[in-house]
Amino acid sequence: MWWDEEFREEEEVEEEEQRESPVDFDFFSLLSKPKDYYKILEVDYDATEEIIRSNYIRLALVCNI
Repeated sequence: MWWDEEFREEEEVEEEEQRESPVDFDFFSLLSKPKDYYKILEVDYDATEEIIRSNYIRLALVCNI
């Protein structure tokens, strides 16, 4: 039937688009990477709670303005 042919053509086009992707990007591996919050907050690993809190507030003000 004619709709079988069109459906097959759509599948083939989707497969070609997937094969032609220039970037090999795995979205889920990006999400699963652990984050280094000390690096994000720009503090040392032996930083005190007060320093961590002050850098958190500083970054929160910078990012929300």
